[in-house]
Amino acid sequence: MFEMVIPMQNRNWLRMFRRLKNKDARTVAEEVGLSHFYYLNVEVGGREKAHKVSYKSISKIANTYGIKVDLFFAHTDENGKLTDYDSMIEVRALFATHGYKFAFKSEEVIRYMFTDELADIILDEYGVSNVRT
Repeated sequence: MFEMVIPMQNRNWLRMFRRLKNKDARTVAEEVGLSHFYYLNVEVGGREKAHKVSYKSISKIANTYGIKVDLFFAHTDENGKLTDYDSMIEVRALFATHGYKFAFKSEEVIRYMFTDELADIILDEYGVSNVRT
């Protein structure tokens, strides 16, 4: 049977979502039935020798927290920042659905989750004052 393996990459958007929920990684891991180490592999990517993350595991996280599974496949750069506009739309919808729409009014949060190029577009589009010049 084919087991889909999720890209081993840093996911700042997932870390920010967890932090907005005031939860630490260990708590989230327990709530979704994964080990703390395995959950961290999902969130921060892990090393090459780390266990591969399975579709079944991200489905547990997605179902528990109302996250679209597709978002786990969104490309991030080497710093864990999302790189494409469609992913930004998905993250914004996720945050708004869970009552965190205010996060998109914070330049610090936006720059934490998105590449500089995409962050500049978001800041301009949503009218957040851009202090970087």
